Amino acid sequence: MEKNKTGRYLKYAIGEIILVVIGILIALSINNWNDKNKEIQKQSEQLSNLSIEIKSMKSFLNGHIERLDKAELSNKRFLEMMGPDALLNISTDTLSNLLLKAISVGIVTSEKLSFETNVNFEIANEKKHSSLIELLSNWKHFSGGIASDFILIEDNREKDLQNALIQEGIPGFSYLCSNWDSPQDSKFEIDYQTLLQSHKIFAVLYNRYKRMQTIKNDLKRGIKQLDKMIYELDKQEL
Repeated sequence: MEKNKTGRYLKYAIGEIILVVIGILIALSINNWNDKNKEIQKQSEQLSNLSIEIKSMKSFLNGHIERLDKAELSNKRFLEMMGPDALLNISTDTLSNLLLKAISVGIVTSEKLSFETNVNFEIANEKKHSSLIELLSNWKHFSGGIASDFILIEDNREKDLQNALIQEGIPGFSYLCSNWDSPQDSKFEIDYQTLLQSHKIFAVLYNRYKRMQTIKNDLKRGIKQLDKMIYELDKQEL
């Protein structure tokens, strides 16, 4: 102050403060950049895991379509043998195995159609993933519908077919299943001629046959949705 150098020292002090602030801002920017890169890397891993799940789901649905194809064919063959003038012209073992295949379709629940991987789409540009987000949202509605269809076809076997068999004097399909491998050990003689000529059993199996066709077509639509998801994921990797 004695040498009138106050202005110079103030400028120096302000310059030092500015440099410190700039250094802090740069450090924060670098830290934020690193954090965002880590989040983007995490998202990339999530998308990769989702892609694996989608391809696995596609394989899962194809497997069920094949199973439905076999059940549908067996159901159709069984229906062709039924009618008011039906004759028991094949062995009861063959007839039993045919009926077993016709009612064995397996159950697909909504849990089996859900993806475990949750992707945080807000990390990067969400618009980039808009198509995939929409497809995943549509998949939730689709999977719920498919699960409901499988519940209906299971109810058809558990209730409708069971009641129809019992009304025709047959204990029910659970009894048939337990004796198909060893019908000679059965204490109850099943009247297969009555079974083939039953209008009630025919109606239940015909309804089941048409429902299987509907489910199979729905599963094929689901595979197309999965293919679109795979395309979107592959496109983003390019």
